[in-house]
Amino acid sequence: MSLVGWAAVPALVGGAAGYLIADQIQRHQSQEFAAVMAELISRTRSPDDAGDGR
Repeated sequence: MSLVGWAAVPALVGGAAGYLIADQIQRHQSQEFAAVMAELISRTRSPDDAGDGR
């Protein structure tokens, strides 16, 4: 294999791994954010918070 080949193979593997890892991190963060937002929305619509107007 040429010198370029020895440099290209690790670069391609590293790029693919980086892309997959970044995608997993993004999914994890978006799920957490969605869960937090769902909890906040459910708390604002809770009948306990409605009160009787006092």
